[in-house]
Amino acid sequence: MSVSTHSVLLLSVGPVQDLIASARRCRDLWFGSWLLADASRVAADHVAQAAAQHGGDGSEALVFPGAASRAALERDRRVANRILARLPVDVDEASDVARGAADAARDRLQDLARRAFDRVPQTLAHYLHRDAAEAQVADLLDIQWVVVAEAEGGYDRARRRADQLLAARKQTRVWDPPTWSGPVPKSSIDGFRESVIDETLYDAIAAGDVAARDAYDAFRVHPSERLCGVGLLKRLGRDSERSGADRFFSTSHLAALPTLAGAARHPDAPAAFERLRDALDDTLPEVVQAVFDVVPRKLPPFGRMDGAVLFEGRLAELAEELQGERAELSAKIPKARQAVRCFRAELGLDEPLPYFAVLLADGDRMGRAIRHLKEHDAHRRLSQALSAFAEEALAIVESDAHLGSLVYSGGDDVLALLPLHSALGCAEALRDAFEEQLRPLGLGTETPTLSVGVAIGHHLSPLDATLDQAREAERLAKQTRNSFALVIDKRSGPELALAGTWDEEMPLTERLRRFTEAHLAGEVSDKAAFELMALEELVEPHAHHPGLDKVKRLDEVVAAETERVLRGKKLDEDFLAELHGLGLTAKPHELGRELVVARLFAEARRRANAPTEEPSR
Repeated sequence: MSVSTHSVLLLSVGPVQDLIASARRCRDLWFGSWLLADASRVAADHVAQAAAQHGGDGSEALVFPGAASRAALERDRRVANRILARLPVDVDEASDVARGAADAARDRLQDLARRAFDRVPQTLAHYLHRDAAEAQVADLLDIQWVVVAEAEGGYDRARRRADQLLAARKQTRVWDPPTWSGPVPKSSIDGFRESVIDETLYDAIAAGDVAARDAYDAFRVHPSERLCGVGLLKRLGRDSERSGADRFFSTSHLAALPTLAGAARHPDAPAAFERLRDALDDTLPEVVQAVFDVVPRKLPPFGRMDGAVLFEGRLAELAEELQGERAELSAKIPKARQAVRCFRAELGLDEPLPYFAVLLADGDRMGRAIRHLKEHDAHRRLSQALSAFAEEALAIVESDAHLGSLVYSGGDDVLALLPLHSALGCAEALRDAFEEQLRPLGLGTETPTLSVGVAIGHHLSPLDATLDQAREAERLAKQTRNSFALVIDKRSGPELALAGTWDEEMPLTERLRRFTEAHLAGEVSDKAAFELMALEELVEPHAHHPGLDKVKRLDEVVAAETERVLRGKKLDEDFLAELHGLGLTAKPHELGRELVVARLFAEARRRANAPTEEPSR
């Protein structure tokens, strides 16, 4: 038996939560995820470059990510934060490669920070504590790596050992004390690091010596916000390959998208849009600059307009953020609101629903699939399938059918922001695409599945709170795996959660879609949901009810009452029979919660004038 001279390198780039989850705005969220993927890409490219010295272009040494070439890796913006490679060198040389990869990732981050901070105009640069900002960025990345020789045990044994060692390494790492702490306000994004913008800037804004708009242009900060060096990098940093990279969907735009999509179908929409823009330009020109021609993708005929302008309440907030609290605003804002009302009246629009969706998806049992595949080449095929899914996820989320914004897609992970009317179809399309990409690998019962969690949040709620709800939904879906879960917070009443597996005879997403269609067709009353939920007391009584225990066949009574409520406005009898056959009419409380959610989806669909929703890519 020959002894292998290869080494297995496993490297992890973090911190994931600090870079991605700490977000007050959509831009913070997107750029944080991009930073993590870009640092991982640079580290992976360094590993491939080192491997190329021993033949080929080096990409064949990479297991995860499974790039077909270094050129493909350079274009990839979806590299996950764990890099696995099989190098044709001994442990000492592989360790040098790992150190070089970690240094390359840190150098890349610091270079991005230098270029971002250079964008602060000289007239306001003295308000930036640049040394502290650069020190905070330098301390950000937590890169851990291990190297294991293949020797007699071969690739599979070395990879398993690397997994064990990296887990132990993460539990025993040593933290150095920060060099940038001080008695100043904390960052508004996460409350962790100190602000690097001098407090005298905010005094100057309040005194009128510095215009709020100039401060925003320089630091992307409003008078109530404080930013650390990492937060400032998220606001000022740019992806050099993405023109207009400072353009992102706001949560208000996502909430308004169903209304905008419906309005776009109106024949008078182009003329009404021009009149709205002219009216706002006459009254609040600073707001026009902030909300027109700013979102990343055009929606004809409204171009790149941020849908936030359709929420009358947001006009005052935007004006005060950009101009400060000026007396003349009190006369201008009513005129601006009247212009928005006229626009909506011309096109027959209601005010947008104030809700949007955050989608989190994650592959199930990926570890088992990796363990099942023993060979290096098999792992590369799995990795390439995941890369193909990540690329397809971008097309699915941002398609004309779904109108979403992909924040991150790396391997089996997806994070996306979506308008309410397309969330169900997007979830199903992602699940189908994942299955199609992994089915050809021949893993049989070990083939990974995709669990999807969706949170529905208010557009004015803190983004990090809605992200927490999305993570809660994803955890709920992962409890049984191969599932879809939804968590909704409507700011009125308790949080509502639903979950179901994809392989049910009638999956939760299908029931929600059919209930949505029933709402749109007027086949189910608005009060039916609450009548059904009230029946929960019969199914699971919270108090003793004299005589209830004497009722024979109580479950049949409950089912019959459920069907009576659903039949109230002529719900499709075939659909009702299916629900009965699946035993769901014996669970009125579950159907009631589904009707509550479906009514919200129906309201979004009505505004969007959307046809019957089907999973689409």
